[in-house]
Amino acid sequence: MSQQDKDTFDGLFSTFEEILRHPRILGLSPVFQDLRTFVSQEVGKYPPHNVIKHGENNWLVEVAVAGFTCDELDVEVAGSTLQITGMATPENLEGTEYIHRGVARRDFHLTFKLGERCQVGEASYQSGMLLVPIERTPPVKKMIRKISITEYDRSPAHDGLGPKDLELEEDQFDTDVDEHLEEMAKDLEERSER
Repeated sequence: MSQQDKDTFDGLFSTFEEILRHPRILGLSPVFQDLRTFVSQEVGKYPPHNVIKHGENNWLVEVAVAGFTCDELDVEVAGSTLQITGMATPENLEGTEYIHRGVARRDFHLTFKLGERCQVGEASYQSGMLLVPIERTPPVKKMIRKISITEYDRSPAHDGLGPKDLELEEDQFDTDVDEHLEEMAKDLEERSER
């Protein structure tokens, strides 16, 4: 990454950090901090690899792993990071004299940050290429969850610091967000017409 690109990213992340200090934005700071750390890492050139986009929601990571066996390769997802690792077993080179050695067989570790709802499919090994498909699943409709308000118990007999009852009813999860927002918009429209 060039110095100009690094400066651009630093400026963007500084702006994001400023926005994230807003008192009504909760829980997003770690996401941007992880992204900042990830972007600042140098992109390795070994092993050669491609990231191919198929449509809006599918990608294929191709890694050239000539000389590696499936047992020497590892693909795993840790949190929102795809990790591809190659651990070459030492070769017995006794009695071998290379005139030219152009096929590298050294250990490697590649990481890819996955977006929200991205799922890694089953990896395959074909003709010296490791193929790792990634698919972004469609969003799940978000549901409104009604939070009940209960009387706070200040009596000495109550040993907790919160409300008496935190049990949620099953029907509290039945309201669709879009329907709820539409109802709210209609209600506001009716009020403004009065």
